[in-house]
Amino acid sequence: MAFSVEQALRCLKRARDHGRLAHAYLLSGNEHGGRYALVRDFYVAANGASADLSDFHEIEPESKSRRILVEQIRNLEGALRMRAGSASLKFGIVNEADRLMPQAANAFLKTLEEPPAHCILFLLTDLPEALLETIRSRCIQVSLTEPNSLVLTEEEGNLLNAVNSIVLEQGFSLRSALRLARIFQ
Repeated sequence: MAFSVEQALRCLKRARDHGRLAHAYLLSGNEHGGRYALVRDFYVAANGASADLSDFHEIEPESKSRRILVEQIRNLEGALRMRAGSASLKFGIVNEADRLMPQAANAFLKTLEEPPAHCILFLLTDLPEALLETIRSRCIQVSLTEPNSLVLTEEEGNLLNAVNSIVLEQGFSLRSALRLARIFQ
């Protein structure tokens, strides 16, 4: 199920309020869906509006090949293991996580297996399937919808599924129309 940015932010805040935050999240969906903005907004919500960004650590592809290198992962891990400044939670963000080189992915896997205290890791990507299965399995995966895209309620989804199955089974006929009318009532 895909979430809007607002829905995902509410879920993260609720998890924080109940002490049930995971140590790693994999946010997927088109960047125009607001993945980065979601992480920044949650950082402010988790650490207070007055928190500076000194504990908001991010990496992205920098080399000529547009890959994330093992040195970047080691630098991120080192920054996350340092004592927090003003924030109660440190954030580690890997932008375009699908660009991790194999050595970097293996180094990051160690960070996922032994996460630093008071730290949340966010992997942002358009292609979650390009990540190692071992990395994906250690993260809570959250798919985000495009802004202004239609998000159906459960009832609307059930109605749409009913319409689809009736039309596929019976085609367009008076009988199928009457059956659909009963469902909508």
